[in-house]
Formats: sequence, C-alpha cells, structure tokens
Amino acid sequence: MDSQQSRDWQVFEQQAQKTLRNGYQNAGKVIRLIQVLILPAFAPAISWEVFKRKSTVPDYFAMQQRWRRDKEFDRFMAAVHQGIGSNQIAPTFETDTVSLQPTFIEPIITKLTTVQIPVWIEDTTLGLDGISYEVVCGRQFYSTK
Repeated sequence: MDSQQSRDWQVFEQQAQKTLRNGYQNAGKVIRLIQVLILPAFAPAISWEVFKRKSTVPDYFAMQQRWRRDKEFDRFMAAVHQGIGSNQIAPTFETDTVSLQPTFIEPIITKLTTVQIPVWIEDTTLGLDGISYEVVCGRQFYSTK
C-alpha cells in the first residue's frame, strides 16, 4: 500500500466510524436511548443501540451494527487495484436486531439515569490496547456522551 492508498484507507475508516456514530436513522419512528461503540484498532468496529418505538405500548429493540475491517480492507484494495477511486467506495455493515422486553430494559435505563460521573478524576495509567469505547445515553439532541 503506497502513502496515497494509506491516506485513502484512513478516510474510508473514518467514514465507517462516522456512520456507526450516527447510528440507525429511521425518520422519527424510533427514539435511540443508548448507544455503545466499540472501536478496536484491528478488529471489527461494533455499535450497539437500544431503541424505543414511538407508540402507546412500550416496544424496545436493540440493534448491532458491525463494520468488518478485515473484509472491508480486502474489498477496498481490490477496488483500488481495479482503478476504482477510493471516494467511490462506501463502507458496508452487518446488522442484527433483537426485541427487548420492557421488564428487562426499563430497569437498566432507570439505573443509567442515576449514574454520576465525576468531573475530575485522578491521573492513572490505563492501557486498552488500541480500543476506544464510547457510550451515549439519551435522545440524540439531549444526550450525554
């Protein structure tokens, strides 16, 4: 991989991570309550999201989206070798959904609303081997990250 291809791959990775951060978009039919992002340096990037459907009856579901870095790298390089511009290649994602019972998820949501995070923490060394984690709680415009 030459230096231009390396820069193009980094842009491609950033595009995939941005898509995961933006999460599932469904024209106002659901409310995202929780999102957990797991962004390792060398393994698939994963987003877990918990949603509530806008309805009179509580209806929750979770969605997992995976960006398979290993498969995407091979696809990216094959396209580049075929002369396809890197800006013409979009990341692809694997998605699974599962229904959640209100009796399971509502107590978790209630507990998350009472979590207190200190503004200042002591300096300590913590190694995560190139893995970034992000947690978003609340509705998108009124969320805590």
